[in-house]
Amino acid sequence: MSELINLRELAKPLPLDRLQIRVAELRKSARGDVYARLLVYKDSRVDMEVLDEVVGPDRWSLDVQIIPGDEEVTAVARLTVVLEGGREVTKTGVGSGRDAKSAASDALKRAGFLYGIGRELYSYPDIVVKLKDGEWYERNGRLGLSNSARLNDWRLERKNGKLVLLDAHGNVRWEEK
Repeated sequence: MSELINLRELAKPLPLDRLQIRVAELRKSARGDVYARLLVYKDSRVDMEVLDEVVGPDRWSLDVQIIPGDEEVTAVARLTVVLEGGREVTKTGVGSGRDAKSAASDALKRAGFLYGIGRELYSYPDIVVKLKDGEWYERNGRLGLSNSARLNDWRLERKNGKLVLLDAHGNVRWEEK
């Protein structure tokens, strides 16, 4: 690894295989069709991997302060990168969650965004997918995603320069316009 660390390298778009997908919202149309609005996100491990690759595992550090709350926990993450000559650059992210681990992960991801890690995710298009029968359920007036949807196995790919979302069987479920 070169001693010269270019922080702009941290802001390179993440490879699609490092991204994950989760449901932001499920809604039912007047015709009874169910749609899922999906979010593309990065796991906090991605930030750590990118930092290891770009600046080196011994040239960054994380200091997390946990602030307990009544209903959720808040975390303040100070992510420091050591540059050539020992100069340090620190970015601070604040996150929240049900417990200390989820709050700390959220804060790390937010600090990573300040360095540019995964910042392109903010400009991703809306992904809305019509769910097939058996991929969703309704219980007590609430919609849920069934295990058969296997959303963890869905993946984004680029085809002809556009984003495409494939389900666990390789079927195209959404295409960027």
